[in-house]
Amino acid sequence: MSPTSSWPPWTNQPIVLYHGTVGSYAANILRNGIDVTRGAPIRDFGRGSYTTTLLSQARGRADMVGASRNGSPAIVKMTLDRTALGSLIALTFLRGSLDVVDYWSFVAHCRAGFAGDPQTNPGYDVVHGPVARTWWGPDRSSIYRDNEQVSFHSNRAQALLRNSSFCKIEVIE
Repeated sequence: MSPTSSWPPWTNQPIVLYHGTVGSYAANILRNGIDVTRGAPIRDFGRGSYTTTLLSQARGRADMVGASRNGSPAIVKMTLDRTALGSLIALTFLRGSLDVVDYWSFVAHCRAGFAGDPQTNPGYDVVHGPVARTWWGPDRSSIYRDNEQVSFHSNRAQALLRNSSFCKIEVIE
C-alpha cells in the first residue's frame, strides 16, 4: 500500500471557515452578509472579518464573545470556493516564532492602529497566519499554539464572501 492510498483524491474542494460570534451577530451575517468594516480596528491583521479553519477555535471565540456581550455563542460556517479565494491578494504568515520579524512587525503595526481602513488599503484582501497572544516586543511576544486565522479586509474580499456562487454561509451552532 502506498502512503497516499488512504487519502482521497485531490478535487480542489471548497475550504471551510468558521467565525465565532453571538447569535444576534450571526443572524445579521445571514441577513446582510459579511461586512469587513464591522470588526474592531485594533486586531492582529487590522480591521476585518476573522475566521479560522478550526471549529474548536471558533467555539472558544464564540464562548468568549458570548460571555463578554451577554449573548448566546454562535458559529457561522462559510464554505468557500478555493479557486475564488485564490483570486484574492493574500498575505500569508506561516509561523509566529520570535524570529519571524515580518509577522511581528505587521502585528505590531496593525495593533497600533496603523493598518489603515480596509476599504482603501490596496495591499491585501485576505491575511492568513498565527494568532498573537502578546505582541509587546521581541522578548515579550507569543502566539496561541495550534490556532490560526484567516481574515478578510477589502471590498473584493467582502464581495466574494457575499457571492452565493462562491461562498455558502450558514449558522451551525
